[in-house]
Amino acid sequence: MACSDRDANAIDVWAMQQGAGTAAGDAVWSMVYRIELAGYSPEYTSEKTTVVGVDPTSGRILLNTEQSLGYYDPKTGELETI
Repeated sequence: MACSDRDANAIDVWAMQQGAGTAAGDAVWSMVYRIELAGYSPEYTSEKTTVVGVDPTSGRILLNTEQSLGYYDPKTGELETI
């Protein structure tokens, strides 16, 4: 799940994870990524950008602005427009 933080021009990506100290089978929502968009192309704003998915092998996050697609790499902080 993704949540837009328009004031900070960022997107928070959340995922269900097994919670420490919870009963077996219980899961909790945890913020796993915060994508700060201010340093990238002006077309990438938290208002216009949506998270399409996360690549399970590389961890890169596919973003869509309706004008372009881009991969955000949370390890390097790089955004590659495709």
